[in-house]
This record gives sequence, structure tokens and C-alpha cells, in this order.
Amino acid sequence: RRNEISLIVPDTSKMKVLPWIAGVMLLVGCKRDAEPAPDFAPLFGHWRIASITPAGSTQGIDTGNVGINNRYVMEFTSQFTANYSLEVNSCSARFTVPGAGRITFENLGCTKVCCDPPLGNMLATQLTAMTYFSVSRDTLFLSGAPHQNHSVNSGGEIVLVQSK
Repeated sequence: RRNEISLIVPDTSKMKVLPWIAGVMLLVGCKRDAEPAPDFAPLFGHWRIASITPAGSTQGIDTGNVGINNRYVMEFTSQFTANYSLEVNSCSARFTVPGAGRITFENLGCTKVCCDPPLGNMLATQLTAMTYFSVSRDTLFLSGAPHQNHSVNSGGEIVLVQSK
């Protein structure tokens, strides 16, 4: 008896349809109006917190010169952490950029060395309410509602200036 090898040859008429089906599946899987990946690189770096406007207010509170000596300075890192210093305590929060111009802050925590003045407490409260961001030259705007012409809105605002 000889060893026999049988070769199965597929029906090629059905195989002509496979590339066409694969092409259709590829086109269906790709959305033409998909939102581009958010550009969060402009956030990274050191920023001096210039002013804080509470939600519902039209008047910002200027932090003045308290941004010197590493107070009221925020750093956005590539590990998606926002670290900032108040007058006494240091704080950090995780941030995400879920879409173009959108931002969320969570897991906010601060050291408890002593009591910060009301401005520091306001910043911690206001930061978690920020959901939008925009960068214009060396200024970062964080706001609690969509930002129109960088005017103060009902969601509050934090204005930061890039530190060198």
C-alpha cells in the first residue's frame, strides 16, 4: 500500500467575494466624521495661576504676586497629573482630556501642613468644576462651561500664565 496525500482545492469562485466583503467591512468600520485625537500637549509644563473666578461670578480674583516662590503654580505632567502649590500646602489631581478642548480633574488631594487662606480653598473647589480648556499664546484658560471669546461664564474660570 502506498501513502496517499490528498490535496483539497477550495472553490475559487467563492474566494473572489472575500476581498470585496473585507473592503466593505473596512469602510463600514471607519467613521469619516470621527473626532480627532485631542491635542493636550499644550497643557504640559509649568503655569502660574493668575486669577480664579467662582461659578456664577463675573469678577475674577487676581492672585497677584503670590505666584512667586512657587506658590499658586501648577504643573501639568505627561503622566496626566496636575500638581500645584498653594501658600502652605501642595496638591495634586489626575486629569483626563476626553475630547478636543475638554478636561476633567479627579482624585484631588492636598497635604495638611496647615490652613491655607480662602483663595487656596477656592482653587481646590473650583478645579474640580473645570470641564473645558483652551490655550492662547502663553495663557491657559480652564472653565466650567464652553468658552466664548475668553469671557467669564457661569461655570467659573481659572486663568493660568505660562511660567518660564
